Amino acid sequence: MQEVTDRDNKVSSLRLELSNKDIEGANERLQYESQINFLNAQIESLNEKSELLQTNNCDLLKRIEYAELSKVTDITNLEEEIRCQQDLQRILKSSLEETKNAADHFKDQLEAQEAVLAEVRTLLQEHQEEMDQERTKHAKSLSQLEEELARTRSELDQVNVMMKSMSEVKLNVSEEELSGLAPAAAETVKFLKAANH
Repeated sequence: MQEVTDRDNKVSSLRLELSNKDIEGANERLQYESQINFLNAQIESLNEKSELLQTNNCDLLKRIEYAELSKVTDITNLEEEIRCQQDLQRILKSSLEETKNAADHFKDQLEAQEAVLAEVRTLLQEHQEEMDQERTKHAKSLSQLEEELARTRSELDQVNVMMKSMSEVKLNVSEEELSGLAPAAAETVKFLKAANH
């Protein structure tokens, strides 16, 4: 019984641990999803800015074409502006790649956490199956013990009846007759007869 109780306590402890891990995993999952959503929003914003910069570059190139007959200073300024826009675009592209890498990293962590939780659930299920088998085995053994106890009590009742009867007839019942009624009673008769002699 103590073994079953210890196993039940262990199962309860594992279930509580799994529940805590589920809660912890859910919280981490929410955090990761929130961070991923935030990073996706940043990616979308950076994409929009990149598209806007590309549009601006196209506009600037057109302005250069229109300004070819204009002053050299104006052309130089426009070219410098294009270089600045291109530098900014490279920076934004680098930031976009870093953001994507961070999102992939958070996704990998989330998948790893889910794998750990799945393994814990599997271990708990295997342990529960072992406990069920042990409980069934214990119940069968207990049933056999109860049957044996019932037989012993029945024989004891027969012995008590025979002892009372033998007391009234001064132990005139033979051992053979008594052993035919209750196997355990024969030894008792031998003991009582020996005591009377």
